[in-house]
Formats: sequence, structure tokens, C-alpha cells
Amino acid sequence: MEIRPYNMKCVYPIVAFFISFPALEAQTIRGDQLLEQSIQYHDPNGLWGTFKSSFTLYAERPDRETKATKLIFDRTQGYFEFSEYAEANYWTASFDQDQCRIRFNGSEDFSSEIKQTYGLNCERMKRYRDYYTYLMGLPMKLKDPGTLIASQGILMERQGTSYWMLKVTYAPEVGSDTWYFYFDTETFALKQYQFF
Repeated sequence: MEIRPYNMKCVYPIVAFFISFPALEAQTIRGDQLLEQSIQYHDPNGLWGTFKSSFTLYAERPDRETKATKLIFDRTQGYFEFSEYAEANYWTASFDQDQCRIRFNGSEDFSSEIKQTYGLNCERMKRYRDYYTYLMGLPMKLKDPGTLIASQGILMERQGTSYWMLKVTYAPEVGSDTWYFYFDTETFALKQYQFF
């Protein structure tokens, strides 16, 4: 019986495949695991449900004065307030649970022209409330019903930095946007997001 040596040309690609397989596997992480790690980083004590804070955002706009937006959150009482200050006027929309109240320059009595010019209606203000609550509650808000988390997070480079990227879509009754979230590869801190 003759023993023949292996054809090394065939062995090398197979060995190279198995050696590189762990590296390929390391390029992904389960989507739910990535989300949990990020929530652990951002809200280790589970306080999002009792979040209470206020802050002001400033938007610099070309050829216009800076716009200031003040947000007040009190999740313990179901209260949200959104105030915008621009061009010598200000308006405030507040929600106490789902009760909407809008004031323009401090008064709830203002013209339909002002309502139309500034888009002051409760439907629009509810969208602002939901939008800012969503952004401030990230990544915890990704646990809300109707949120569809990709099965895998993917290691990728963005603007010269490596991130875990997680794709998120929504059930049709929730929304049609597709969001991409970018997390620090070591701490799992949410660093960037984009949506379409």
C-alpha cells in the first residue's frame, strides 16, 4: 500500500479558511446583545422610566438669529414641555399625559394666522414630543413595542472610526423610517445615528 502526500495546493486554502473563520465571526454581534450592552452603559440603574430633566438646545441658522429650544421632561408625571424662542417671539406646547396646551408669547389666546404661521397645533406638537422623547431616550427607546432590531450588529468603519452598527426598522403601525445606530466597540456607548 502506497501512502501519498496531501496535495498542499488544496490544503492551504482550507486551512486559511478555518484560520480566518474566527475573525469573520468576530465581525458581528447579536443585535439584541448589542442593544442590551448599550443600555447597560447608558442607563445601568434603569432610571429612564423616572427621567426628569430640562435643557436648552441652540440652533445657529444662516442669516437668522439663533433659535433656542427648551425641553422639559418629567416621565414620572407624564409631562413634556417644548418651548421655542426665535425672532422676538416664543411659543410653548406642553403635554400633561395627553392633554395638550399651547401658548404664544405667554397667552393661550392667539389668532389663527399665528397658529398657521408657526404651525401651532396639537398634532404637530405631539410629533415634537414623540421625536424629542425618542432621541433623549436612546438607546432605551429601542425596546419599545414595534421596534424591529436587526439580528446582527456589524463591525464597520465610519469617518475613520470603528463602530458596531445596528440597523433598526419599525412595524408598519409604528413608522417607516430605517435607522442606523453606531456604538463604541469597547464601551457600547451610542455615538452616532442616522435615519432615512
